[in-house]
Amino acid sequence: MREANKWILLLPFVCFAFASWLFIGSEVEARAQFERAKESWRLGRYGEAVETYRSFLEKYQNSDYAPEAIWEAATIYYYNLDDINGALRYFESLVARYPASGWAAKSHLKLAEIYDRELNELPKALEHWGGAVETGALSQEELREVRFQIADARFKVSEFDLALDEFKRIIEEEDEDHLAGQARVRIGTILRIRKQFRDASRVFSEILATTKCSNCRLQAQLGLIESFEFLDQLPEAIEVARKIDTQVYPADMRQELLDRLFEKRRHYEPSLWNGR
Repeated sequence: MREANKWILLLPFVCFAFASWLFIGSEVEARAQFERAKESWRLGRYGEAVETYRSFLEKYQNSDYAPEAIWEAATIYYYNLDDINGALRYFESLVARYPASGWAAKSHLKLAEIYDRELNELPKALEHWGGAVETGALSQEELREVRFQIADARFKVSEFDLALDEFKRIIEEEDEDHLAGQARVRIGTILRIRKQFRDASRVFSEILATTKCSNCRLQAQLGLIESFEFLDQLPEAIEVARKIDTQVYPADMRQELLDRLFEKRRHYEPSLWNGR
C-alpha cells in the first residue's frame, strides 16, 4: 500500500518530465523546419519559403518560433513578392494571435506603414500606430517617432487641434532634434492654413534662427515667404527667397520664385519700384 502511495505521489513529476521531453523534442523539430524556411528565403526561393513557414505554423503554432515565423512570412510577401494582401494577412494574424510578443509592436508599425504609404487609409494607419504604442514594447526613440507619425496623420486629415497638441508635446520633450524641427514646421503650416499669418511667420522665423536641419529650414523659408506675401510684406519675402540654398532647392525654381515675387512687387508697389 505504501509502495502504491509512493507512485501516486511521483506521478505528477513523471507526467511533467514526460511533457517536458515531448516539448523539447517538438521544439527541436520546429527549429529545424524554421531554419529550412529561412534558408529558402536567403536563397531567393520566396514561394518555397512562405510555404514552409505556412506548414510550420500549422504544426507548431505554440512554438516559441511561431511569432517570428509569421513576421518573416509577412515580410517576404511585402518586400519580395510584392503581395500587399498576403503581407496584411500575416501581419494582422501576428498582432491578433500573439499580442504580447515583441513582434506585435513591429507588426503594428509595418501595418501602419502599409495603410499609410501603400493604401492611403490613414484611419487604419492611426489604429495600428496606436496599437504599437499600447504594446509598451517601443523604445523612447521609437515611441517619439510613432507619436510624430500620429500627429502628422491628424494634420493630413485636418484634425488640427489634436495635431497641434501632439506636435507641441514632441517639442517640449526635445526642442533641438530633427523631429522637433519638423513639428515646428507643421505648427507653422497649421497656423498658415488657418490664416494666422503673423503667428505663422513668427514660428517660421524661429525655425530659421535655430534649426540645423536643412529640410526643416527650406520648408520654413517657403512657409515664411507665403506668410509674408499674405501680409503684403513683399520685400521681406524677397529677402527670404534670396537666402534659399540652391543645394537643397533647384536654382531655376528659386529664380522662378524670385521672378514671381519681383513681378508682384512691381504690380503692387509701382511708385517704389527701383529695380531689383
